[in-house]
Amino acid sequence: MRIVLTFLLGLSLITASLAPASAQSAADEPEKAKQFLSALADNAFSVWQDPSLTEAEREKKFQSLLLEGFHVDYIARLVLGRYTRQASDEQFRRYLDVFPQYTVTVISNRLGEYGNEKVTINETAPAGPRGDLYIRSTIVRPDAEDVLADWRVRKVGDEFKIIDVKLEGISMVRTQREDFQQKISQDGIDGLIDYLSDQAGVTEAADGNGAQKTSQASN
Repeated sequence: MRIVLTFLLGLSLITASLAPASAQSAADEPEKAKQFLSALADNAFSVWQDPSLTEAEREKKFQSLLLEGFHVDYIARLVLGRYTRQASDEQFRRYLDVFPQYTVTVISNRLGEYGNEKVTINETAPAGPRGDLYIRSTIVRPDAEDVLADWRVRKVGDEFKIIDVKLEGISMVRTQREDFQQKISQDGIDGLIDYLSDQAGVTEAADGNGAQKTSQASN
């Protein structure tokens, strides 16, 4: 379960909806929402334990799980905050392209930092007027105090998606937004994108002027 915890918390540390509200919200199906979270955790655990996977293959599968379980575009917009409107179309495209890869890289780098933690899924509670649902859980740590984690889940079409995680009441999306906005205030939107690309170890496609963005540190 430590890898399950690492996967889910890693996403939360990275990590207005574009999708229309579905006829049936997450709050209407609490048991199915809990099953969704459990299945996502099980899949993450299976990927990490598969000895046949190379590091690149494992990261690719983690990215697929990220896109499957989290409302990535929504989280990316929330994290960018007011700069979503200030970014050019090209800047925003580049940001959305690198955000999932950055998230997966951070998760991979954090693997092994956790011990024998276990996640116990508890009750659910309504979250906001859109029919979202908090899935409350306890992260049990043998050598430290337990941590309370609330996973905010939304029904998008026919699927459940995680849109935020609160650890001891602190929103991880809000925390990441503050970090990103500080980076933008120092280096601008392009500086943030270069930083994310560098951390993810990716090379961006050529931009409109034919310039090739490489994964070199922006500093």
